[in-house]
Amino acid sequence: MYIFGVPTRCKFAREIQSNNRAEIYAILIAVQNIELAGKIDFFTDNKIARDTYNKGKDRARLANHADLWSEIFQYIEDKYIDLKVYWIPSHTDKHPEKKEKAPSWMQEWHVKGNDEADTLADSAAALHEIPSRIAQPIVKICTDLKLIQNRLITVTKMFPQRAHNKTILKNVVYKPTYQDKILGLISSSKHDCILHNNRVHCYQCSTSIHIESPNIRDFLESSCLPIQYTYSHAVGNLHTHHTHRVVVYGGIYIYIYICVPSAGPQDLGN
Repeated sequence: MYIFGVPTRCKFAREIQSNNRAEIYAILIAVQNIELAGKIDFFTDNKIARDTYNKGKDRARLANHADLWSEIFQYIEDKYIDLKVYWIPSHTDKHPEKKEKAPSWMQEWHVKGNDEADTLADSAAALHEIPSRIAQPIVKICTDLKLIQNRLITVTKMFPQRAHNKTILKNVVYKPTYQDKILGLISSSKHDCILHNNRVHCYQCSTSIHIESPNIRDFLESSCLPIQYTYSHAVGNLHTHHTHRVVVYGGIYIYIYICVPSAGPQDLGN
């Protein structure tokens, strides 16, 4: 196809095409082939194309076929194009009543130009027309489907109105679980605790307690006495052996790890 003397291959984007998209594509071809800072007066019998363009770039990019409109306005900005889109009614020579809606500036050459454009469009469509043996079965399926859809809509509208129970939203009050309460006590406890395998462990005093123990609240609310580790501890004139790991808990009891579970002052020298 030659447009303005330039060989142009009209390959529309997307698989499904329409008359409106073809009209918009014609505008795109015009702005692609016009020279820099050129002026275009585009006449069309498609009101949608005229109205969408005149609403401006931002509105056009939200309309149908926004991909084409985005390209059109990009060419206009990059090439400083002065584009004006005008609407004229179609086939006024065959339908004189349409002249009543025609703009006052419309001349006879506008009508002839529009008719010539329609003739060229029909010729191009005939070149790509699908053979009847292929198109007719599809047309019949679409026609039958439309009848079925209309029937379903009619039947649906005839259904009696059903009473719907009003949904009453109630304020749901969350009730904390037992474990939530334990976690709350742990967060406020003086012990440095973690919860592991349903037991609460304190790193500071090396004690632990099961979460279901009746004494767990008392434990978590009690003071923490951190353990002090030493390998030599003096009690009076005696000292613990350096190989024994001694633990002083609260300044009262002395525990000796490794050798024996516990020891008193009488065992310090051993």
